[in-house]
Parts: sequence; structure tokens; C-alpha cells
Amino acid sequence: MQPRKTPHKAASCPPPDVADCTWESAYYTTDPNYHTLRGGLVGGPDNDDYWVDDRDQNNPANTVSLVNTAGFSATLAGLVDNDINMAKCQQGNGFIQNIMLKVKKQPDATGQRWWEGV
Repeated sequence: MQPRKTPHKAASCPPPDVADCTWESAYYTTDPNYHTLRGGLVGGPDNDDYWVDDRDQNNPANTVSLVNTAGFSATLAGLVDNDINMAKCQQGNGFIQNIMLKVKKQPDATGQRWWEGV
């Protein structure tokens, strides 16, 4: 499910030919956002796996912020930097084991050092 009512200015503001970007037109409306926010991550569900798509400013589950995006982006950057992918994770070790083997420069379960010459 894609959030459609995130309180984010770039996504919430109407086009200039429709209306000015004000608190009323962008944040205090119940309408979906005018624009799709690509690449932004919302806070997500609570501990009971409950999530509601609303524009409430006090709803961290639907708010886009660097706190949500930074950790995810850093994780992906680390995977790319260490050349970790699904094919390598299916060579006899689990995902975490492959990361640790790469960091420690030790061979995998088959005795191969898959990070060399890749």
C-alpha cells in the first residue's frame, strides 16, 4: 500500500495553477496528495501492525523524515559497497553470515572466497 496523505510539502502542495500552497490547501485537507513522493519512507505501522493513511501532523507512522530514510539508505549502501546480493547469500550461508565472512575475509561454507574476482 502506498501512502497517499503524507504531510510532506513537495507531495501535498497543489500545482500553482490549481491553488497556492497553504496550510489549508496542503496540510489541513483530507484529499490525497497531488504528487507522488518517490523515495520517501514513512514511519510505518505501530507495535500492533496498525497503520492509517492520514495527514495528522502528530502521526509519526505516516510522516516522511530523514530518521526513516537514513537507516534504510545506509543499509542498502552497505550491501552495495560489500557486493552482497541474493545469489551470494544462497551459496550455503545466510545473509548475516555472508556479511561477516566478507568483513573477516574468510571463505564461505564451500571453502570459496566468493568476494575475490567478482
